[in-house]
Amino acid sequence: MKKAFSFFSNTVEEFEPFVKAKTFYWPRSIATKTKYQRENNVDSIQENIGDTVYIIAGARVKNNIKDQDLKNRITGFPMVTHKGVVKEIFNYPVLGYRYTHGRNPDSSFMLPFDFLEEFTKLDVYLGKQFLQENKEELKIAIQLGKIIKKLLENDEIEFKRAYYKNNSIFIQNDTLNSLFKLDHELLDFTYQQADVNDRLTYREMPSKQSLLKIVEECNKIGLDGESLIKKLRTWRGREFVKVAIEDEVFTEIEGKLQEGVSTRLILKEDDSDGLLTDIMHKIDIDTRFASNQEEVLNMQLPKNQILYGPPGTGKTYSVVRKALEIVAPKLFDEIASNEEQNPEISYRDQWMDAYKHYTENKQIQFCTFHQSYTYEDFVEGLRSDENGKFVPTNGIFLDICESASLSKKQVAKYEFDPEKIKFYKMSLGDSTVGTDIYEYCIEKNVLALGYGGNVDYTDCKDRTGIRERIVAEYDGNDNHDVVLRFMDYFKLRLKVDDIVLVSDGNHKIRAVGRVTGQYEYNPNAEINYNHFRSIEWLYSGLSLSVGQFLNEKVLSQQSIYQFDKADLNLEFIKELLSKNEENVDIDPRKFVLIMDEINRGNISRIFGELITLIEEDKRLGEENEVVVKLPYSRKTIGVPSNLYLIGTMNTADRSITLMDTALRRRFDFIEMLPEISLLPEDVDGINVKKLVETINHRIEYLYDRDHTIGHAFFLGDNLSDQKLIDIMQKKVIPLLQEYFYDEWDKIELVLGGAANNNDNYSNFFIRKEILSPTKIFINLKSNNYLEEQVKYSFVSKPTKQALINIYEGQNGK
Repeated sequence: MKKAFSFFSNTVEEFEPFVKAKTFYWPRSIATKTKYQRENNVDSIQENIGDTVYIIAGARVKNNIKDQDLKNRITGFPMVTHKGVVKEIFNYPVLGYRYTHGRNPDSSFMLPFDFLEEFTKLDVYLGKQFLQENKEELKIAIQLGKIIKKLLENDEIEFKRAYYKNNSIFIQNDTLNSLFKLDHELLDFTYQQADVNDRLTYREMPSKQSLLKIVEECNKIGLDGESLIKKLRTWRGREFVKVAIEDEVFTEIEGKLQEGVSTRLILKEDDSDGLLTDIMHKIDIDTRFASNQEEVLNMQLPKNQILYGPPGTGKTYSVVRKALEIVAPKLFDEIASNEEQNPEISYRDQWMDAYKHYTENKQIQFCTFHQSYTYEDFVEGLRSDENGKFVPTNGIFLDICESASLSKKQVAKYEFDPEKIKFYKMSLGDSTVGTDIYEYCIEKNVLALGYGGNVDYTDCKDRTGIRERIVAEYDGNDNHDVVLRFMDYFKLRLKVDDIVLVSDGNHKIRAVGRVTGQYEYNPNAEINYNHFRSIEWLYSGLSLSVGQFLNEKVLSQQSIYQFDKADLNLEFIKELLSKNEENVDIDPRKFVLIMDEINRGNISRIFGELITLIEEDKRLGEENEVVVKLPYSRKTIGVPSNLYLIGTMNTADRSITLMDTALRRRFDFIEMLPEISLLPEDVDGINVKKLVETINHRIEYLYDRDHTIGHAFFLGDNLSDQKLIDIMQKKVIPLLQEYFYDEWDKIELVLGGAANNNDNYSNFFIRKEILSPTKIFINLKSNNYLEEQVKYSFVSKPTKQALINIYEGQNGK
């Protein structure tokens, strides 16, 4: 089900050329929610390919449009002028060129590089013809755009936070401690010199190294790179969409365009916004579009997303819910519905029990990134086996890719009762030497045992009979006890309907079969094995990680042995072999890989070549499917479309602007800020909501909102004033020490003051003392060069008044 959006345009310099070229470019992810959408937690408010867009023109467009045809048809404002469909999504900020039109232009404006070739096909722009110098300038701008596009495709452009101040652009340096000015010299400035702070509206612009790379590439082909980079601009947002305009509408609507509102999702039942309501009436939203909250939530969730925010905002708890929403939507809806109907009851245990269930069957897997985490840990690397050989071994990402791919493969049906059958491991030849024996067995539908020599054990009824036959007839080199043990398993213990897992080394399973026949002796087989059992192969093909079949185990070197059922992941094996029609694709399950603290790892080093494969359109079965050959195992791998990646990052650890550019372009970022509304207003006379809100206002003013204090610190059962004091002492104040290292005056400001010598120390969290050198050093004259210093210390046993003083001030002032 597709969604419908409204784009509110009030910039005539963009509106006119876009609609004339029937192509509309728009920043993605800048949608604002209506009151209804906020109250109902509607998250899916981003445009996707295929969604419908209605373009609404405002007063500035109507009053300043120069094209005569458009001027005649835009008779009022606001007005729905066109209808289009999202055709492409660009996973990087909208880079554009600051263009001036005509010989004596009134102003300059930014046009996306992706649009410039279409732009040059227009005859007139803003009522003025294209002069020869305009055409020459655009020709150069198009060349610049091609250079930038190539660098973007090669991940050679990194974006940094940028600010517009006094008609200049200032961009953050890599260290974030300073800025540089976008000009031909790229000179560094302090924040004070640039008069810039985080509360300014910002864009994202190429880093200094990226700009130097652009200059270098321009200069190679004879362009003046130093001058051209001064023409670079971006819109807001980290992504943008391309919309193909398909129909003209030109229908006036009632209402007023809101300041700052650019994009709105349209839902049928949403009547909280009068302008949107009138749009729905005038354009007659029909059943082709997602019409309500439930339909929007049930639409395809983003394949790659990162939850980011300050500490204590519930990112870990939220990632549990998001993972369950993906793998078990019905269960998610059930628990969420119960939670909504019974807000006084905690459903945390139900959420965590469900999460535990899906982690145990490995449909949800979890890993934590850190500074030492590598490609070999995440994708695949070489690990020593029991013989001291180094063999390719799956990392967690390759494991879950194989599981997700397997859920789509063709396998034969076998609905088994695990209480009535047994499970065995068996080797079919040495996979490090060759595959002749394995291929023979797959082709002939048999199991083959190499032990036992040219001896027929058909009439041996028990272990004693096998032993006697070995003693009487066996003349091979193998130990008799070894031959007895393996032949006992193969002939006597292995029963019809039992399941056999065929190994590929100690870490992989390459086939699964159901035993269908009794022991047979064949001295004339094409292979150098004489002992066989017929089998129905239920799965064979790509070798799968043993981690999918066993719980924290690897395979033994023995040719055949029985598994302990407690070691088996029976649910996975059932899902693999059951509930599907024979030789028909099974309905693929969805899998989730959670990557905690994703910003702490070296993304390029961890993902390697797979960073490209995780894009939605490059996954297996998608339009632009991409596969690669892995460096160690040399097998071909692609990322299945039913695998979802969820990352978490603490913005207090590392700013989002420092994230690897390649990662940022491939993930949807979901900000999680403190939800003060969840906090109680009265705990033993303490207004917790006001307490946290006050602390966060002060932190945001003194530092930034990435370092605010999360609501989760202050949630819990049986809260009391003493518990709140413990939270402040053990959670909040240590964070403040980290944020404002060696700046106790700022910590004092956040905590609403500090106790002085004459104060009651217990009414504050910290104590402030003035150290006079004359009182410390003996015989020190009053006119000495030593100055008084301030010493801060913690109050060991603050009272609840210390909490109240934070938001009310001393004595309630």
